Amino acid sequence: MLYRPMLYLSVGLHWAFLLIPLPSPPPEEEVTETLPVEEPVKLAQLLAPTPPSPPSPTPAVQPPPKVAAASPPPPAPSPPALTPPPPAPLEAPTPEPTPEAKQEEEKEQKVSAEDSPEVEEMAEDVPEVAKVEETPTPEPSPDLAAFKDVFGEVEANPDELVDAYLFAQPELFFTPESLATEGDPVKRAGINRIQWISLKKPDRVLEEMLEPDLHSSGMSAIAQGEYGGGEVYSLNKDGVVLGYLNLVPTKGSIGTMIVMWNRDPNANP
Repeated sequence: MLYRPMLYLSVGLHWAFLLIPLPSPPPEEEVTETLPVEEPVKLAQLLAPTPPSPPSPTPAVQPPPKVAAASPPPPAPSPPALTPPPPAPLEAPTPEPTPEAKQEEEKEQKVSAEDSPEVEEMAEDVPEVAKVEETPTPEPSPDLAAFKDVFGEVEANPDELVDAYLFAQPELFFTPESLATEGDPVKRAGINRIQWISLKKPDRVLEEMLEPDLHSSGMSAIAQGEYGGGEVYSLNKDGVVLGYLNLVPTKGSIGTMIVMWNRDPNANP
C-alpha cells in the first residue's frame, strides 16, 4: 500500500473548508408603501355647483390719442332774401239756392229713395228680426224630463266606465266604425244613456231598482220584445210612450246593462 500524503492533505483541507461558517445575508429592509388616504366625499359637495374660474384681468384702457383742434369751418353764405308770395284771390261766396230749387232737390231725393231696392229689403227684414227675438225658447215637457230623470237615484257605474265588450253584441249598441278604432265607442243614434249594474240580473234590476221609481213617477213598463239579448219595455204615462227601456245581461259575468232609447230599437231608425 502506497502512502500518499498529498491525498490526505487535500482531503483534510476540503473538510476544513466545509466547516467554515458562511456569512448570513443582510436583513431585507421592509418596504412600506404609503397609500394615498381617501378623503370622504359628501353629497353636498357633489351637488354644489362648480366654482367659477377667476376672471381674467381687465386690460388697461389706453387714453385715446389727442386730436389736433380743427380749424373752424368757413361761414356759410347767407341765403338770398325770399320774396313774399302774392296774396291768394278771395273766393266768391256761393249763392244760396232759391226756394224753388230746394223743392226740386227734395223731390228728387224722395224719388230715388222710393226706387232703391236696398231700402225696401231692409224695411222688410226689420220686422222679421223682431219676430225671431220675441219668440220664446220652448221648455221641455214635464213628462220628457221625468223620463230622463227616472234613473237619477239608481246606483250604477257611470257611462265612462261602461265597456262596449260587456255586451254580447256590441255592434247593436255602438257604431261599427268606432268599435274598429282604439278610441271610445260611439253610441248608436237613438240611445240616450247607458248604465252598468254589476252583480244583478235584469229581472232583479227591474223589480228592485226601476219599478219603484217608475210607479212614483206615474209610469208603467210594458214588454215589447227583445233586442241585443235583453228585454225591451216601453215606458208609458197617461197613454203616451215616453221612451224605451232595454235591459241586457252582461257577457262573461253577472250584471245588467240599462240602455235608454228614445225610439223602439227594433224599429227601423
